[in-house]
This record gives sequence, structure tokens and C-alpha cells, in this order.
Amino acid sequence: MSLLVISAALFAGCAAINQPVVGPTSADQKAGTAPSNALPISDIPIPAGARLDSENSLIMGAQDRWLGRLVIKADASPTEAYNHFNNGMPTFGWTVVTAVQARISTLIFMRSDRVAAIQIEPTTLNGSNISITISPRQPGTEPAKQK
Repeated sequence: MSLLVISAALFAGCAAINQPVVGPTSADQKAGTAPSNALPISDIPIPAGARLDSENSLIMGAQDRWLGRLVIKADASPTEAYNHFNNGMPTFGWTVVTAVQARISTLIFMRSDRVAAIQIEPTTLNGSNISITISPRQPGTEPAKQK
């Protein structure tokens, strides 16, 4: 029974590929409507106009207690996406653990009892593929205090 409930929640949380993740489009703003496929995630800054890759995403939970992998496609360049997360995650209460900006960039953040790993890759034409993995932090993995 619980497997059925988890499966239903996963399918309910994932929208079709190339659909906006959050935030209305220009047409939505003019019509005064919001997209029906917005994800119930409230603790990370999703780039405007980002589209969910539902085939590669697995989301369990909602709001600021979700776990899993969120894969999105963004029109932002990899540098813009890196800056978006590097500057935006702390405003959501995340602390940067490490960040490496390269052709494939990686950012690691910690917040309370969870860890976020963000990987940003360039797409073939324009934009970025962004993979955000949120998992529970292992007990006793506090950052070492410097003397």
C-alpha cells in the first residue's frame, strides 16, 4: 500500500518534459493564470522559465522537506545558472560547502539535516542542463571547526 502511495506522489510531482517548472510564462502573466504543473518545492531558487526533465527526475516529498533528484533545462548559460544558484541558495538558508566552476560546474550546499548537490552542464545549443540532488545529511557530518 505504501509503495502505491509513494509511486502516486512521484508521478503527481513530475510534469511533462520541457514544461515550465515554476513561474508563469508571458502568456500566463497576461492571462493572469499560473502554470498547472508547478512543482511543490519551496526551498531552492529555480531559474525563471526552467523546464522539468521528468524522465530523469525523482522527487519525494514537497515544499522544504523533499528529497531526490530534480533535473531541469534552463535557457540561462552555465555561468548564469552557476551564479543563480551560488547567490540564490544562501537566501533560502543553504550554506555553501564547496563550489567548482568549470565546463561542468558543481556546487554543494548544506541546510539543517539535508545536503544539496547541484551539477550544471552546457547544452548542445544554448542553455544549461541542471541536476539538483537533495539527500539527508549523514549524522556526525558537521563541517570541522577551524582553530
